[in-house]
Amino acid sequence: MEKLINLLETRTESSSEETSILHFHNGYEFIFLTEGQVKIEIDSVIHTACAPSVILLNPFEQHKICEQSEVYTRTVLVLNADELERNVSLHLISRLKCRPNGFRHIRTPDDNSFEQICKMIMLIKAEEKNKGFFFDKYIQNTVYNLLILICRFQKEEVHYNKNLMLIQSEIDKNYAQIETIQQLADRYYISQGHLSRTFKEFTGYSPAEYLQNTRMHHAVRLLSCSDMSVKEICRAVGYRDINNFTRQFKKRFGVSASQLRKDFR
Repeated sequence: MEKLINLLETRTESSSEETSILHFHNGYEFIFLTEGQVKIEIDSVIHTACAPSVILLNPFEQHKICEQSEVYTRTVLVLNADELERNVSLHLISRLKCRPNGFRHIRTPDDNSFEQICKMIMLIKAEEKNKGFFFDKYIQNTVYNLLILICRFQKEEVHYNKNLMLIQSEIDKNYAQIETIQQLADRYYISQGHLSRTFKEFTGYSPAEYLQNTRMHHAVRLLSCSDMSVKEICRAVGYRDINNFTRQFKKRFGVSASQLRKDFR
């Protein structure tokens, strides 16, 4: 089993990565701001967060810190996307991954909720350090409860459609085998136009955008943790044309796949 937590650390100063260029952490990232104020750019939109608050980032979103107060303390938690999606409910994944109209990246809990969040983070840190009996299950359950608590103070009204959650999950799991959006529509007995409209309302992405984002996310994962060639990765994530893959990759990340691999290493 892969590790659920890719990163968990408390920071009091800005790292060069956070402030230099747009970047991502190849997973679900949560920034728990405990002191100070920060301006963060997420996919070209500037957001301002003041402590206490939680900043939510899905695996698709690039971001950078634009400005922060002199005192700026936060805990950064990055969860392995594949492992999280295998172990939590579709409903919860949709709340964390979708970006419908009205979605807020910055969540401001009440003092009691934020205190509970901080206690859960301390429990996870202690368990990672001590590795007690069934520590992996303990961490998994604590993370699950933490995510539920974060979603509980989501104020916007969100209506979740089971079929659309299933289609989202279908893309998450079978991104490399899906040839066309029409193929998805046929599988769920709806028209392509209806699928495109309702999926966009539900996730904030068109089906084609969501499919491409998912493929790019997995391409980056393979670039960072495997020795597969760029051509092999292109095929593994569902692209049939290497030229299309390299063009879309550079458009999305601003650098070639080969250069991004060098940057990782």
